[in-house]
Amino acid sequence: MLAQAEADRGNREKAFEHLENGVRDTPQGGVPTRFLHLRGVLKANAGEPVDAETTELAQYRLPDDNPDRTEDKAIAHLNGLYALKQGNVKNAITELRNAVDQYGYEYGVYSIDLARALFANGKRNDAVAMIEKARSSNESLLSGEVRLDLLWHRHRAGHVQAEFLESMGRDRQAKEILDSIH
Repeated sequence: MLAQAEADRGNREKAFEHLENGVRDTPQGGVPTRFLHLRGVLKANAGEPVDAETTELAQYRLPDDNPDRTEDKAIAHLNGLYALKQGNVKNAITELRNAVDQYGYEYGVYSIDLARALFANGKRNDAVAMIEKARSSNESLLSGEVRLDLLWHRHRAGHVQAEFLESMGRDRQAKEILDSIH
């Protein structure tokens, strides 16, 4: 949470420091997926390759016979974000759909980024429908518990949805969404 807060404030160096501490301080037998994923998100959004994060995340994959694909989801999400940032929309859609469709824990609402890729590919109605669903998503796939850690992501989904609607000339709807989240 501290790393995300620092990143939101524009203090990338401090965010990376918190993330490195999180990876280093992960208890024996634990997995640093949350920290590696956020580090990769920050890098992908800056247009930087995420190979180091995806390689490290792959080390924590569960055996193939385990249905929990959390690390695979995180890897696909990072690859999709990076592809989207590089303008490779078709690859981004493939990777992000893979991230959304697999079973496992999500360290964000991955469907927001899939909606962004669909929108960039001209599939506007599909993107708007997906972002509406992302805004209302409040359940953990694995536990069914309310995910308070995703509040920021659902708030972000509202901004993305408003951007979509504005670019489609639906300014009144965009304003209503922004008014509802502020």
